[in-house]
Amino acid sequence: MKFQAVIYTTIIALLCSSCSESNCILGREVATHVSFIGSVSKKNLSCQGPASLFVCRKDAGDTVVLNKYNNLSMFTLPLNSAATSDTYIIEYDTTLHVRDTFTILYQNRPTFESLECGTTMFHTLLEITGTHHGMDSIVIARKDVNYYEDANIKIYIPYN
Repeated sequence: MKFQAVIYTTIIALLCSSCSESNCILGREVATHVSFIGSVSKKNLSCQGPASLFVCRKDAGDTVVLNKYNNLSMFTLPLNSAATSDTYIIEYDTTLHVRDTFTILYQNRPTFESLECGTTMFHTLLEITGTHHGMDSIVIARKDVNYYEDANIKIYIPYN
């Protein structure tokens, strides 16, 4: 009798643990990582980014993504899973109003995780275009937008 109770308890514990969040990557965010690169040195501008940074999504009611961040070398941008492009306005210095607009074209890739976790929306970056008032260029560094935190987009700015 005690042996059956141990077996039932073990089975219930295994079933409960197989459905827990520890098997899912629910706490991880799928976002586009953007880094600043010095046009001259071609190095990451860690702690030397633009003096003040403001980023908003143009097509979503001007949703503010970042507001007055200082010395930022990397930030993340959300992509709209219901669309295939997003346009952002980036203002490098909020006192001088130096701003660029860039558009990201992408493909959505729903990816099945598991029965417990469901589906996660990954993206593939296809093209990026923008103005060049405060940046020298903007390029796709890694086209797959997933859980990895490496830079997907590099913005080259005229510093170091």
